[in-house]
Amino acid sequence: AAGAPASNNLRLRGGFAGSFAKMTEAPGVLDAAGTDNKVKIDTKAGGNVGVEASFVATAANAIKSALKATTSVQGVDVEVDLDDSGAAGIKAQANNLVEGLKLQLDTAIASGSKLDNLSSPKVSAEYAHGAIGVNANSDGDISATYAVNDDISAGISTNYDANGGSLGDINLAASYKAGATAVSAAVNGLKGDSIALTASHKVDDSLDVAGTFSTSDSKFAVGAGYKIDGDSLVRVNANSDGNVNVGYERKISDSTSLNAGMQLDANDTGSRKIGVSMTCSV
Repeated sequence: AAGAPASNNLRLRGGFAGSFAKMTEAPGVLDAAGTDNKVKIDTKAGGNVGVEASFVATAANAIKSALKATTSVQGVDVEVDLDDSGAAGIKAQANNLVEGLKLQLDTAIASGSKLDNLSSPKVSAEYAHGAIGVNANSDGDISATYAVNDDISAGISTNYDANGGSLGDINLAASYKAGATAVSAAVNGLKGDSIALTASHKVDDSLDVAGTFSTSDSKFAVGAGYKIDGDSLVRVNANSDGNVNVGYERKISDSTSLNAGMQLDANDTGSRKIGVSMTCSV
């Protein structure tokens, strides 16, 4: 799908990630390029109100649309997503109610439903102070990270079942950055039978390479991102499932970017997905 200009995508993820989830993310060069035929229009409707409309061609004569509106009211950021079925997702986030504290509420309403039928809201809290970050939500997910310094960080996560009063598996993660190289490891459960390892390296200003491997299922992925010039970028990645993904991103102007993606399945040579998307900011 259409994304940020190419010049913003050649980044390595290492050091203090800010949250356990971000610490365990794969490097950006392993992200699959979108294969949707899509147009996205992003605009400011006035004041602090933003509107984003997207149109995806799902078939030769069918288009799926979505609308996102964002605004800020008395320090609370509000985001509403509406799809063409009439279903809506609602997100509200309050920042720095107490220094370093963010609160977020997520809920949704199905097409044709009344406000009384809003789904049970999910409440999330994120707190950061100095080198420590803590995240928790109403589903019982709890995590914490600690930055030893700018290059080394560690994290822990688990889940608490309020109904059963039980604590889930303990997951551990650590990341280390040395110059142009970043390495991270995540252990799912204290038994140590599921370990994910990730490494990324910035060869030079134009080329990034990365790889990730999981011991639980012996799956791996490798990828590279090459910056052709200041306005264009190509990414290639492949994984052990036989999927090969190629992405091209081009910044046409300060307000318009063009993305193209192709995915091949080595196990089915006749299977191929190709898509082009464009993002316009007006």
